[in-house]
Amino acid sequence: MHQVHQKTQDQILLLDWLEMASEEQLVDEWAWRAKNITQQYRWQAEDLAHEEVWDWVDCVFTAWILAGEEQHL
Repeated sequence: MHQVHQKTQDQILLLDWLEMASEEQLVDEWAWRAKNITQQYRWQAEDLAHEEVWDWVDCVFTAWILAGEEQHL
């Protein structure tokens, strides 16, 4: 009887440990996903900022080219 009781206790401890490890893994996964989503938002914001700068540079360059062409006419 003592062996059955000890085996049951060992199994309970193992199940408790597995549950705790699973919860920790789940929390780690949630943290990783939240960090990943945050990073994606940051990259999107940076991409938009770069696009706006390049659009502005394109407008300035086009105006500069057109001004140069008008001077040669």
